[in-house]
Amino acid sequence: MTPRALNASASGAKTVHAPRIGAVIVTFCNPGLLRAILQSLLGQTLPCHAIIVFDNSADGATRAMVTGEFPGVRLISEGRNIGTAGGFHAGMAVAQPECDFILTLDDDVEVRSDAVEKLYLGFCDLSRQGLPVGAVRAVGRSDPAATPYPIDWFPWRGTLVLTSAAQAAGLPCRDYFMYAEDAEFSLRLAACGYRFYCIPGSKITEIRDSGKRHDRFFGREIFFYADDFRSYYAVRNFIHVFRKHRRHQELARTVVYGLKLSLFTALIARSRSLSRTHGVLCGFRDGFRGRLGINRRFLPVPPAEPPAEGTADRWEAACAR
Repeated sequence: MTPRALNASASGAKTVHAPRIGAVIVTFCNPGLLRAILQSLLGQTLPCHAIIVFDNSADGATRAMVTGEFPGVRLISEGRNIGTAGGFHAGMAVAQPECDFILTLDDDVEVRSDAVEKLYLGFCDLSRQGLPVGAVRAVGRSDPAATPYPIDWFPWRGTLVLTSAAQAAGLPCRDYFMYAEDAEFSLRLAACGYRFYCIPGSKITEIRDSGKRHDRFFGREIFFYADDFRSYYAVRNFIHVFRKHRRHQELARTVVYGLKLSLFTALIARSRSLSRTHGVLCGFRDGFRGRLGINRRFLPVPPAEPPAEGTADRWEAACAR
């Protein structure tokens, strides 16, 4: 598939041959922030061909909001929570037949009005250089870079994926449920010969707390998830991903981080420390044994606190500490 381009005419004005971009958002009990994202997508300088929302909620509030306020948005669901992995699997399957690109978004981001256009133009610029670009990713407000730079893999939050590349690699693996399915998907894209880049001109920023906390441990800062289910799926899935793709250095860092986290939560953390330690240890066991899917002992719960501006998910950085 050859993407259609945004070209400059001889007079300097832009002639738009709009690419068909399908935005896929996976949401869970977050209608307030989802509304803001949908409004921002409808106001983009480069409009999306389709907007697809996969709803993991069970309370009906998200469905009522989307169908009542955004009739042009396609809402899909399986009637139960199948996680981000299942949601992006289903949403991308719907988008692929009719879109040149798929824009993946979390339900808690702020999308600047020109973010989609800047992503697409960045993709075109890199492709014209002969680079095998499979995906480009937006950055947060604090990113200091001035020019595009390569990355090894990408999270879902604000990534524009070439549909033909996604078709070559296959859909995201549903069995991860949540966490690391984006890393595994991008590593499969990389195995097909594609490369990924961040586009500093495109700004898509997380505006809700990512679920991580931090503290000091033997003089070093350590990041950890506040919920045992998050710790379980993160440890389990990253271990499985790095073993599957033979990323031995990253696997070693994940193991070291998990051991530090287990010791920290067992010795220092005051609230739910034993539960969190249990989640990490179970994640180790199931990750090395290859036990994926939904673990009924570690089911996510709807967010109980109002959204607050937070930091981006820094799992990779925490593992490297």
